[in-house]
Amino acid sequence: DSRYTKLLTIPSTGLNLKTKIYVAVEATNLTERFNLLLDRCYTTTTPYPMQTTYYDLFVGCNRDAQTKIEANGVSQKALFNFEAFRFVEHKNMTVSTFFLHCVTRLCETATCSSLLPNCGTQSRRRRAAEDLPANATITSRPIVVHQKTTASSAQSIASAFSSLLFSLVLAWCST
Repeated sequence: DSRYTKLLTIPSTGLNLKTKIYVAVEATNLTERFNLLLDRCYTTTTPYPMQTTYYDLFVGCNRDAQTKIEANGVSQKALFNFEAFRFVEHKNMTVSTFFLHCVTRLCETATCSSLLPNCGTQSRRRRAAEDLPANATITSRPIVVHQKTTASSAQSIASAFSSLLFSLVLAWCST
């Protein structure tokens, strides 16, 4: 749903094309000192993030036209949504299955804003590689989409309020 509270239920026949998928990625068991930042979210046709065939939903300031980022790097939860689609290589198949992958990192609340891309201007923020915290890639369960679109806008909107909720449990270790 648009409040990012319900898990996505995928019918056995798959989601309709253009169904809105709401994604919440959350870091838990952290102090208030840290926020969650998504560097990139993309899809592949396998559960393995390192595929040569992928579709970027967003990388920094570059994003797919159907992807809307609602929160990123400002709390311990990142929120975005996109429309269900099919990979071209699945055009002759009844259903298309893809997996969502997000490259995540934790950042200190005081410095997280300096890691966010500066999308409003042509200039890019420079950051030293040694200053970047380590990242981790998380992967969703399979997302199945069938060939049909919904018959009407009302049906599209009604079926669109599904959500995909990741629960990312990260432990911050200090030495």
